[in-house]
Amino acid sequence: DNNIDIARFGTGGTQRLARPEFVDVHKATARIDQQVNTDQYFTVRYLLDSNDQPSGQSGTLLDYNGGRTYLKTQYLNFNHKWVLGANTLNEAYVQYGNHDEQIDAIYNKIPRINGVSGAFDLGSTTSYNPVNNHVLAFNNNLTKTIAGTRTGEHVLKLGAQLKVLRSDSLFDSNFRGTWTFPNTAAFLAGTPSRYTANQGDSELE
Repeated sequence: DNNIDIARFGTGGTQRLARPEFVDVHKATARIDQQVNTDQYFTVRYLLDSNDQPSGQSGTLLDYNGGRTYLKTQYLNFNHKWVLGANTLNEAYVQYGNHDEQIDAIYNKIPRINGVSGAFDLGSTTSYNPVNNHVLAFNNNLTKTIAGTRTGEHVLKLGAQLKVLRSDSLFDSNFRGTWTFPNTAAFLAGTPSRYTANQGDSELE
């Protein structure tokens, strides 16, 4: 397409057949502010960041070596401020976050074939690796201003925080198996020199 004569590069070397890659990205934010009355005020905020690569990464023309990555992050925050008195303020926060990540080969049933010296590699090196993290946090702060003491004005602040984290992930390394051939003739004859594969349930410790 760019009118470059490949012959000028001489013989040998490696030619890599590639295809266009594209991404699907979404970002969104939302915020709600509400004054309930003269003493209470709350804010709700939401954030979304999504990144998908449906065409795959680092693939060949037929995408047999390609991998795919999908990322989505979401945050939800609720903040409540309450004036309890002329010198007392209570602030409460509730926060939730989720990180969802999916990594896998485009053709996740094809085993890996490597070691065909000077010819090609077939099959993606990407392993199935899903990650799903959840974070939930509660915060409450009480601030009280004490005036008229012998030592002047003082500010007393009390608070508590509770955070819960749950992380689910696994990594299926070489679960599709890898065939190794010493040369092209061995590959055409179907006589590999080695085969390796992992088995089991990655969700079990």
